[in-house]
Amino acid sequence: MRAPSITAGPVSPADDTSTPSVSRTNRVSASSSVSGNAIPVVPFQWLISYTPRLMAKPRPEKKSEPKSAAERRVLPMELQVGDRLTDETGEWEIAGRPYSTNAGKDVHVRVKRVENAYYTMIRTYAAHEHVSVKRATAEEVKG
Repeated sequence: MRAPSITAGPVSPADDTSTPSVSRTNRVSASSSVSGNAIPVVPFQWLISYTPRLMAKPRPEKKSEPKSAAERRVLPMELQVGDRLTDETGEWEIAGRPYSTNAGKDVHVRVKRVENAYYTMIRTYAAHEHVSVKRATAEEVKG
């Protein structure tokens, strides 16, 4: 069996037609004219399918709701006397300065209940975890 010939023109009936392709000698470049069954080579094919992108829209401004007390997340060593904590048992107020033990890995702080100052306890936190507190602003402290 003969190997199929590779031509750009019409294929003769004696040739095997199972693999059509273009020969190197008869390849048509973009500058020459297209004739017969030759496949034209189009340079910069990607430019034809390029679609320009639209300009990005500016981000909408975030609406911040005013808060009476500033909600913050601070490290336990940054807690201040007067900060308020809220958990499943109720609202607690920081009654003393925080102190650390265990080579600075644990932080302890004395807290008291807001409703009844008679109940106090010492809370222990890992030094690296953040605590959510409500810190009174300067206007609220004066007012």
